[in-house]
Amino acid sequence: MSWLADFWTWLTTSLEGLFLLKLINFLILAAIVVHLVRKYNVLDKVFGAYQRKIRGELEQAQRLREEAAQIKRQTEQAVLDTERQSALLLQQAQTQAQREKEDIIEGAKVEAKRLLEQAHLGADFELRHQLQAVQRDVVERSVERARGILQKTMDQKDNVRLVDAFLRDLSEENLEVR
Repeated sequence: MSWLADFWTWLTTSLEGLFLLKLINFLILAAIVVHLVRKYNVLDKVFGAYQRKIRGELEQAQRLREEAAQIKRQTEQAVLDTERQSALLLQQAQTQAQREKEDIIEGAKVEAKRLLEQAHLGADFELRHQLQAVQRDVVERSVERARGILQKTMDQKDNVRLVDAFLRDLSEENLEVR
């Protein structure tokens, strides 16, 4: 047992021995820690939860990216649809405005033509009416003068014959004028 005592003395007093003793203690402690970690699955519990959390966050970030991309596509499509609808509505409004403009112009032309025709008819009617009034006036005056002249120069029979001839001539002239 003396070699054991000498070894123990060397181990506890020399620098190399102390180093070796500390190394043995460290290896024993490391072996115990490794054994406990494997037995109770401590690393998997600690790092597994962290790893699952990170994996879940990455999956959620990926889902959010995909949703954002889908929303972006939908928004772009909605903008394109809105632009197309706006262009279509604008074109329809322009077409409708052109049609209404043409309808208004056509209505104005028809109304102007109707008013012009009405004015012509009114003027023709007034002209005929004035012409007839002048003719009546001329006839009445002629008859009065002829009667006055005839009464002075003619007898009753001549008078009747002359008036009848004048009236016949006058009625023939009226028929020709009409």
